[in-house]
Amino acid sequence: MPNPHEIMHYPFLFAGFLSLVFTCMNLLPIGQLDGGHVLYGLVGYKWHRIVATTIYFMLLLYTGLGYIDIKTQTDQLLIEIPLYIFFLFMALRSLFEKKRDRLMYALLIFTLQYSIGWLMPTVHGYSGWLAFVILVGWMVGIPHPRSDIEQPLDLKRKILGWIALAIFILCLTPNPIDIMIVPTATP
Repeated sequence: MPNPHEIMHYPFLFAGFLSLVFTCMNLLPIGQLDGGHVLYGLVGYKWHRIVATTIYFMLLLYTGLGYIDIKTQTDQLLIEIPLYIFFLFMALRSLFEKKRDRLMYALLIFTLQYSIGWLMPTVHGYSGWLAFVILVGWMVGIPHPRSDIEQPLDLKRKILGWIALAIFILCLTPNPIDIMIVPTATP
């Protein structure tokens, strides 16, 4: 709960916070998002594909950390693990055309996440990004399509592009909204 003198401003502060989160999501340097356009203009097709793919893999890895808990009962794991691997398979749709490659990378990401969860059980990602990850990976796409006109940017536009990417970094919140369930005392 905020300071009692700030109750009047609290909805405005929360709206400002949400605008920073959505700005960060839009400036993510991936595919057809605004950050993807900025990165493509700054570094070109080849480097955009490398950077966007790397950032997307890091986002996928972070998002799923701790999602599958090793302490879960085996019968529940037999349901959760295939569903989560299918989710990863679908999230990698725009990166790999061959289903075999998508499945291999989905299994690799899951193995990394499960291993990290087994070695460091207190490390958790933020599963709230799962919907955004599937939306970007399946619908929007990770690689940026080639542009018809490939001209280098002038100095002013390069400066504005780097400022936009700096704004992305400043707005980045790995765990934006944490929902805590407080147990109530029973009389």
